[in-house]
Amino acid sequence: MSRWENADVSSLDLPDLPEREEIFLGADAKSVVESKAFAKIVSTASKDTEEQRFYIRFGRGEILDAHRMDKRIDEKLYKFKKVSKATFDFYKKYLSSKNLLHFTHARRSLRGE
Repeated sequence: MSRWENADVSSLDLPDLPEREEIFLGADAKSVVESKAFAKIVSTASKDTEEQRFYIRFGRGEILDAHRMDKRIDEKLYKFKKVSKATFDFYKKYLSSKNLLHFTHARRSLRGE
């Protein structure tokens, strides 16, 4: 054990860590476990601010198509990438409706980021 592990740091006036919540969305845009998720929302909240960040799972340089080719997720190959709220909203609409038009809008929105 290092001697600084038990040191009193209360006098340093460090800010409290923000609360963090992750919501994982599956192929039907409903909450699932991380291994089955195609998208996620990360919310952080402290006493002064609240923030949300949006992520979509990518593979081979593209957004995964949850209803066609990419139904199976291999976590080693496919990683979450941060996207804008607009791109995330289009992708979430695609997950819930299976309408390919929303998937196309999400891909196009991504190019504009």
